[in-house]
Amino acid sequence: MNANDLFLKFPEFNSNKKFEFNKPILFVGSCFSEDVASKAKYSGLNTHSNPLGTIYHPLVIQRFLSDILNASASIERIVNFQNSYFSFDAAYHFQNDVELDLLNELEIIRKSWLNLVKTASHLFITFGSAWGYRHSESEILVANCLKMPGKFFKKELSTKNEIVQSWLNVVLLLKEINPELEICFTVSPVRHIRDGIIENNRSKAILIESVHEIVEKANLKYIPTYEIVIDVLRDYRFFKEDMVHPSEATVQIIWDWLSKKMVEEFALDAIKSIAKVRKAEAHKPINNLDDTYAMNRLKIALEKERLSKIHPEINW
Repeated sequence: MNANDLFLKFPEFNSNKKFEFNKPILFVGSCFSEDVASKAKYSGLNTHSNPLGTIYHPLVIQRFLSDILNASASIERIVNFQNSYFSFDAAYHFQNDVELDLLNELEIIRKSWLNLVKTASHLFITFGSAWGYRHSESEILVANCLKMPGKFFKKELSTKNEIVQSWLNVVLLLKEINPELEICFTVSPVRHIRDGIIENNRSKAILIESVHEIVEKANLKYIPTYEIVIDVLRDYRFFKEDMVHPSEATVQIIWDWLSKKMVEEFALDAIKSIAKVRKAEAHKPINNLDDTYAMNRLKIALEKERLSKIHPEINW
C-alpha cells in the first residue's frame, strides 16, 4: 500500500476560467477564506479579502455585497457602545468617536470594492455558519458582536430558504455588473465548536444544501474544500492544536490543489518561482554584513526582476 492509498481521492473540480496576475481575485466570508486568500496573495496574485473583517453568516455576507452593488449607506447599522461608534457590518477595530467619520470610512471601502467587483475575474464566497446573532433592540443580524454583552443578542439558526432566496437576488446583480465574473461558493471546514458538535453539524448541513441550490439555480461553481478537509484528509494531524481550525499545511494542500485547477501552466511555473523568492526573502541570516547575505539579496532582486519582466502584473 502506497501513501496515496491512505486517502480518498480528491473530488473532481474544473474551471474554464483561470487566474490572471492582472485581474483581481476576491475572497469574502469565513476565516478559512482568508487563509486561502493569504496563499493566493503570497503567490503574487492580485488578491483582496474581507475588507470589513471576517464574516461567517451567509446572510451577512450577502448584505455586504448588496450594500456594495446598491451603493447603500448603512447608517441604521451603526451603534454607540462605551462612547464609541461601531458598525454591525464590520469588525471591532472599525470604531470612531465621530459617527460620520466611521460612515465615511465604510463608504470608501465599499466604493473601492465596487470597482474591484467590476474588474475581478473570480469571487470566492465561503459560508462559515448558519448560526447568527441578532441585536435584540435593532433586530439587526450582525457580522460581529463587537465585544458587547451576550444579553444584547438573540442566537438564531437561518433556514435554507432564507439563504437561497437572498443569494439568488445578489447573484443577478453581480452578473449584471460583471458578466465575466466567475462566482465560486465554498463551505468552511472550520468546526464552530462553541455552538456544540450537534449544532455545528446542523449548521453545516444547511450551508451545504443552500450552496448547492444556489450553484445549481444560478449556474455557478462549487469548490469542495469542505469535503477535502473533512472527508479526504479527515485526520486531526491536519488541524491546529484546537482541533477545529485546519493547519497551515492543510491550507497549503488546498491552495496547491486549487491553483493546479485554476492557474494556466505557464503562470503556475511563475507561482512556484515566486514561492521560492518569498522563502528566500524570509530567511534571516546570523550576520547581515556577511558577503553571502549580500549575494543572496542580489540574487533575489534579479529573480524578482526576471519574473516581473515576464509577468509585469505580479503583486510583490
